[in-house]
Amino acid sequence: PDSIYTFNDYFYAAELELRQKKYQEAIPFYEQILANIPDSIKIYNNIIEVYSESLKLPSKAIPYKEKHLAIRGDKRMPQEDVSYVKLINSAMKLASDSVEVDSLNKKLAVVSDSLLPFHAQRLEVDSVKGNLGLKVQLLKGIKDLYVALNKGEEGIPYYAEYLELVGDSVTWVDQYDLAELYRDICKADTLKRELYIEKADSLYNQVAISLEKCEPDDLYLNGNSKRLVIWYPWFYRAVLWITKNEPEENPKKYYEKSLELIPDENRFNQYRLAALDYLMRYYFMAENDVECMKYLEQVLILDPNNRTANQILEVLMM
Repeated sequence: PDSIYTFNDYFYAAELELRQKKYQEAIPFYEQILANIPDSIKIYNNIIEVYSESLKLPSKAIPYKEKHLAIRGDKRMPQEDVSYVKLINSAMKLASDSVEVDSLNKKLAVVSDSLLPFHAQRLEVDSVKGNLGLKVQLLKGIKDLYVALNKGEEGIPYYAEYLELVGDSVTWVDQYDLAELYRDICKADTLKRELYIEKADSLYNQVAISLEKCEPDDLYLNGNSKRLVIWYPWFYRAVLWITKNEPEENPKKYYEKSLELIPDENRFNQYRLAALDYLMRYYFMAENDVECMKYLEQVLILDPNNRTANQILEVLMM
């Protein structure tokens, strides 16, 4: 009978199913645990991970995330709502009908209309004002929540206050994070591009300088060593300046620098190819055939069927 089984019995049964990649079969065992321990945040997180990551069914994970957040109540942090919004956005991409899309949009509206003000109001509570660590965490989380809701510009004041409180302890990751936020705004709103593009460029430059000073064996950004991330500011600085017009000088020089730094490993080929492709087209437009051919040959090594490269090659061989 079920009554003789313990939390550990069901938990290990679920783990055995997961090890055999029988993800759907693990869910009932987790459900049995929740039937007896309905406030087990660990089990909610496990079910959410199974549905969202293993089964790629984010819509199935959403009800469990909502129950988890309900248990957290007023103690929930904005970072938790960020993961909730990301689940909704993932489900939106897979939605099969307008009814499901409308339902998901209503959930996003609740986050935007109710939870953003809730988190912002917490900043005014005396217990938060006197706790620098908690306030810093809230400010950064609120910014991330605005970004997740595609309202990044509204999150800038919170991140600015976060950076001010952190002061001299600001890291290159903080600077990079803000630069990426500015770049997203530039990409989404051409009217605001001029307002933010110089700010983003300046931050990417600061990140590049900071990374140069980092120790080679230190770990940065998701556990990556210096050599694996040092190209980031140069590559994304180039992306920042790209327009739909003719190739420009800023992307050219930043892509050239990034190529010096991108590790020569297959997992980085897509970034190397993007830089090479741009430089190939830049020099073709500039009628510098020698430089164009240099980059064209490298493009074809990585992507032999590259349509643009093969078309340019035909022209150069005439």
